Amino acid sequence: MTEQRSTRDWSKLHGVSFFLTCFRTPHTLEEVATIVDWNLLFARDPQDVLQKLIDASLLEPLEPAQPLEKELGKLTSDQLRDLARQRGLPVSQPKGALITLLIQRDPEGMQRAALRHTLLRCTEAGQRSVTAYWSEGTQTLPHEPTIHTHALLQIVKWLFVAGSTSVVGSASYDALCALVEGL
Repeated sequence: MTEQRSTRDWSKLHGVSFFLTCFRTPHTLEEVATIVDWNLLFARDPQDVLQKLIDASLLEPLEPAQPLEKELGKLTSDQLRDLARQRGLPVSQPKGALITLLIQRDPEGMQRAALRHTLLRCTEAGQRSVTAYWSEGTQTLPHEPTIHTHALLQIVKWLFVAGSTSVVGSASYDALCALVEGL
């Protein structure tokens, strides 16, 4: 019971709600990571927050999980070489051999790398959480000291551009407009 309560409370934090909102339409963490410095906003790696949202059944992969080799095969050769360089591994190998070597040397790191490039979306529970937040939670936002106005504006701008199809014409859209007017 305590675990459910802490997950529910955790998922209603402003930064987490903004982060979750970014996945109302399918996006990768790699895409969402370009909006603002989520590390600063969360004071932790956004991938940890992402994993917690998946574990809480608020986010899910768009497609069923595939073997790690296949997931990493979606990355470009340059991305794989960068992963190899970061781990001090040789980079002048065919793509398949490089994937095998990366998985052998750092299986957990490769799981995390694959997750960064996986299309994710809100589950129905995630959609309900976002809708509830935008209907009620934003009222306390201007008083939240951990949300910097610049970061907030960057996120809202991205939501209007990248996520507009899931927001425009909804209560969420009205809440976003009201939020921008209040800044």
